[in-house]
Amino acid sequence: MLTAYIKGVVKPNQEIELGKNGKPKKPKTYTRKEFDMFLKDDSLPIELQEVYDTWKEDYKEPTYEDVPKEILYPYLAVDVILTQLLALKSLPIVKEREQMEVLKIENKIIPVVVRMAYWVRSGPTVSRGIRC
Repeated sequence: MLTAYIKGVVKPNQEIELGKNGKPKKPKTYTRKEFDMFLKDDSLPIELQEVYDTWKEDYKEPTYEDVPKEILYPYLAVDVILTQLLALKSLPIVKEREQMEVLKIENKIIPVVVRMAYWVRSGPTVSRGIRC
């Protein structure tokens, strides 16, 4: 979908430039690699930035709320069932190896690890105005 938007950089009322053969020149196209590179270093050409901004407004980042319940619930059920089966299979092995204390510690740090993983993906928040 983004490709269609990017190809739409030539606006309807824009004057069409002709080539040496008298035929209209094709507008500059960008590869996905070039586009991703522009996004990384914030050097996206203005005509692409406008198209990209419009595309982001029209196509918001999907969430689980966007998935129909008829599709989501079966996947959710399988995830819950498989997790439960894995726990039931693993628990006797953990007990046999006398690692219940390790399991308890690991269970306590799961929320911290999840927050750390999120922080790594999203980056730290910076509070301006705080002096160090």
